[in-house]
Amino acid sequence: MKVLGIDFTSAPRGDKYITCLHCTFKDGVLSASAGELRELQFDSFESTLAQAGPWIAGIDFPFGQSRTFVQNIGWPATWTGYVEHARRLGKAGFCEALTEYRNARPKGCKEHQRATDKAARALRTRPGAIASGRGRWG
Repeated sequence: MKVLGIDFTSAPRGDKYITCLHCTFKDGVLSASAGELRELQFDSFESTLAQAGPWIAGIDFPFGQSRTFVQNIGWPATWTGYVEHARRLGKAGFCEALTEYRNARPKGCKEHQRATDKAARALRTRPGAIASGRGRWG
Protein backbone atom coordinates (compact mmCIF):
# COMPACT_ATOMS: atom_id res chain seq x y z
CA MET A 1 0.00 0.00 0.00
CA LYS A 2 1.16 3.53 -0.73
CA VAL A 3 1.75 5.68 2.39
CA LEU A 4 2.21 9.43 2.35
CA GLY A 5 4.11 10.91 5.29
CA ILE A 6 3.05 14.56 5.48
CA ASP A 7 4.51 17.37 7.56
CA PHE A 8 2.73 20.73 7.55
CA THR A 9 4.50 23.93 8.50
CA SER A 10 3.30 25.82 11.57
CA ALA A 11 3.09 29.03 9.53
CA PRO A 12 1.49 28.17 6.17
CA ARG A 13 1.66 30.66 3.35
CA GLY A 14 2.03 30.58 -0.41
CA ASP A 15 5.83 30.41 -0.47
CA LYS A 16 6.13 27.60 2.12
CA TYR A 17 6.25 23.96 1.12
CA ILE A 18 4.42 20.93 2.45
CA THR A 19 6.89 18.09 3.00
CA CYS A 20 5.63 14.76 1.69
CA LEU A 21 7.50 11.43 1.82
CA HIS A 22 6.15 8.76 -0.52
CA CYS A 23 6.51 5.34 1.14
CA THR A 24 5.43 1.77 0.52
CA PHE A 25 4.00 -0.59 3.14
CA LYS A 26 4.36 -4.22 2.08
CA ASP A 27 4.56 -7.44 4.08
CA GLY A 28 4.64 -5.50 7.36
CA VAL A 29 7.56 -3.27 6.31
CA LEU A 30 7.39 0.47 5.66
CA SER A 31 9.98 1.49 3.05
CA ALA A 32 11.07 4.91 1.89
CA SER A 33 14.07 6.49 0.25
CA ALA A 34 15.45 10.03 0.23
CA GLY A 35 14.54 10.21 -3.46
CA GLU A 36 10.88 9.94 -2.51
CA LEU A 37 10.93 13.06 -0.32
CA ARG A 38 9.07 15.91 -1.98
CA GLU A 39 8.53 19.52 -1.01
CA LEU A 40 5.21 20.50 -2.56
CA GLN A 41 3.42 23.77 -3.04
CA PHE A 42 -0.28 23.59 -2.15
CA ASP A 43 -1.55 22.96 -5.70
CA SER A 44 0.92 20.08 -6.18
CA PHE A 45 -0.08 18.71 -2.78
CA GLU A 46 -3.75 18.72 -3.82
CA SER A 47 -2.80 16.82 -7.00
CA THR A 48 -0.96 14.25 -4.88
CA LEU A 49 -4.06 13.73 -2.73
CA ALA A 50 -6.22 13.33 -5.84
CA GLN A 51 -4.22 10.30 -7.02
CA ALA A 52 -6.06 7.00 -7.22
CA GLY A 53 -5.76 4.71 -4.21
CA PRO A 54 -5.48 2.74 -2.23
CA TRP A 55 -3.24 4.90 -0.07
CA ILE A 56 -3.14 6.25 3.45
CA ALA A 57 -1.54 9.34 4.97
CA GLY A 58 0.35 9.81 8.22
CA ILE A 59 0.17 13.49 9.09
CA ASP A 60 2.20 15.52 11.57
CA PHE A 61 0.07 18.58 12.24
CA PRO A 62 1.67 21.68 13.75
CA PHE A 63 1.24 22.07 17.48
CA GLY A 64 0.30 18.42 18.06
CA GLN A 65 1.10 17.43 21.64
CA SER A 66 1.35 14.19 23.57
CA ARG A 67 -1.70 12.74 25.29
CA THR A 68 0.15 13.06 28.61
CA PHE A 69 0.52 16.81 28.15
CA VAL A 70 -3.09 17.29 26.99
CA GLN A 71 -4.41 15.32 29.98
CA ASN A 72 -2.11 17.01 32.50
CA ILE A 73 -2.92 20.54 31.39
CA GLY A 74 -6.67 19.83 31.13
CA TRP A 75 -7.14 20.70 27.47
CA PRO A 76 -9.91 19.03 25.42
CA ALA A 77 -9.21 15.36 24.66
CA THR A 78 -10.94 15.32 21.27
CA TRP A 79 -9.12 16.52 18.16
CA THR A 80 -11.90 19.00 17.35
CA GLY A 81 -11.91 20.38 20.89
CA TYR A 82 -8.12 20.55 20.99
CA VAL A 83 -7.88 22.43 17.68
CA GLU A 84 -10.58 24.89 18.74
CA HIS A 85 -8.84 25.47 22.06
CA ALA A 86 -5.49 26.06 20.32
CA ARG A 87 -7.19 28.45 17.89
CA ARG A 88 -8.64 30.47 20.77
CA LEU A 89 -5.24 30.66 22.46
CA GLY A 90 -3.53 31.92 19.31
CA LYS A 91 0.11 31.24 18.53
CA ALA A 92 1.53 33.41 21.33
CA GLY A 93 -0.95 32.06 23.92
CA PHE A 94 -0.26 28.48 22.85
CA CYS A 95 3.49 28.95 23.24
CA GLU A 96 2.99 30.71 26.58
CA ALA A 97 0.85 27.84 27.91
CA LEU A 98 3.54 25.31 26.95
CA THR A 99 6.31 27.39 28.51
CA GLU A 100 4.35 27.86 31.76
CA TYR A 101 3.65 24.11 31.87
CA ARG A 102 7.33 23.24 31.35
CA ASN A 103 8.52 25.78 33.92
CA ALA A 104 6.26 24.28 36.59
CA ARG A 105 7.40 20.68 35.94
CA PRO A 106 10.34 18.88 37.59
CA LYS A 107 13.52 18.26 35.60
CA GLY A 108 13.15 15.26 33.31
CA CYS A 109 9.38 15.68 33.09
CA LYS A 110 9.07 18.94 31.18
CA GLU A 111 8.60 17.61 27.63
CA HIS A 112 6.43 14.57 26.90
CA GLN A 113 7.05 12.74 23.65
CA ARG A 114 4.26 11.17 21.66
CA ALA A 115 4.52 7.40 21.05
CA THR A 116 5.46 8.11 17.44
CA ASP A 117 8.20 10.54 18.55
CA LYS A 118 9.73 7.82 20.70
CA ALA A 119 9.51 5.21 17.95
CA ALA A 120 11.15 7.55 15.44
CA ARG A 121 13.67 8.86 18.00
CA ALA A 122 12.45 12.26 16.84
CA LEU A 123 13.53 15.61 18.15
CA ARG A 124 10.66 17.85 19.19
CA THR A 125 10.60 21.57 18.55
CA ARG A 126 10.92 23.53 21.77
CA PRO A 127 7.60 25.29 22.44
CA GLY A 128 9.27 28.70 22.77
CA ALA A 129 11.18 28.11 19.54
CA ILE A 130 7.96 28.35 17.55
CA ALA A 131 7.62 31.98 18.50
CA SER A 132 11.29 32.89 18.76
CA GLY A 133 12.88 30.87 15.96
CA ARG A 134 15.44 29.30 18.36
CA GLY A 135 15.41 25.83 16.81
CA ARG A 136 15.10 22.36 18.32
CA TRP A 137 15.96 20.51 21.50
CA GLY A 138 19.41 18.98 21.25
